Amino acid sequence: MRKTYGVLIAALFCAAAAPAGAEELKMLSSWDDRYAGTRVMADAFAEAVTKATGGKITIKRSGPEVVPVMQQLQPVSAGVFPLLFSHGGYHAGATGIALALDAVAGDPVKRRESGLWDFVDAHYRKHNIKVIALPIAGSSGYHYFLRKPVTDGFKGLKVRGTTLYHKMITTLGGSPVVLPGTEIYTALEKGVVDGAGWALMGGLDYKWYEVAKYVSRPTYGVSTHLILMNRAAWEKLDAPTQKVFLDVGRKLETESIAAFDKFIAAEMEELKKRGVQETSLGRPKEEIERLWADGVWQVALAGPAKADAELMRKLAIEKGLTK
Repeated sequence: MRKTYGVLIAALFCAAAAPAGAEELKMLSSWDDRYAGTRVMADAFAEAVTKATGGKITIKRSGPEVVPVMQQLQPVSAGVFPLLFSHGGYHAGATGIALALDAVAGDPVKRRESGLWDFVDAHYRKHNIKVIALPIAGSSGYHYFLRKPVTDGFKGLKVRGTTLYHKMITTLGGSPVVLPGTEIYTALEKGVVDGAGWALMGGLDYKWYEVAKYVSRPTYGVSTHLILMNRAAWEKLDAPTQKVFLDVGRKLETESIAAFDKFIAAEMEELKKRGVQETSLGRPKEEIERLWADGVWQVALAGPAKADAELMRKLAIEKGLTK
């Protein structure tokens, strides 16, 4: 699968060697190489920027081994790291605005035309951050890896999930457990959790199929990732370089859904070869989608950016982009 993801990166953007004297920008990532999205989004973005700037800008990525995922927004806001590749769920304690995008229809064009993209960008200005891109990891976002098959939700089960999952997990009878992705394998192996919510791509690289042989259906939501930049670092870039960053980000948004769908299907095929089976949550897709959207908005509206979250939801509803 690593070879396959490498092909995707090459297909999205052609890498270029950086000349001597290039400016190197540090990028924090909420995932290491085991999560495929790191390679097909963060690394693809970095390579495209280097190519488009003629090697003037290079980007060096560091993962959660440097800064824990739940603490990464602050050093980017402070300018210690110029760039961040993450997900809004990992800094819900600071703002729930970006995570709310996972309850918004995964159409990058409509997100921009509706004003939602600009709304999110304006909000992050309050955190001294510029939004560069909001790429979406496929036309559907999430499922659960499970140690045993289920027929009626999660009754009596402990299920890993960030706060976004909690509404669904509890409504389906389970108990939510918050763990970073790097700890899921051991938690499943030891029975600390009975299942783990995650994006549709990534479980293969983390090898969860070794300790959890089932994935839930139906899938639900969309997984919106973030490429963010410290605003002071952004303002130091000249106008042509700023345009490069935004153009590369827009291209990544446009191409990421179809690309991820292709490789999600390939990953699922490989998981099945390794013994993974699908198991039903026992609820119709419409109900699961509603539970997910309700849970996402619940977190956003309860967070420190409540006023902006209310405005964002109103806008999304008016534009027909959320439940």
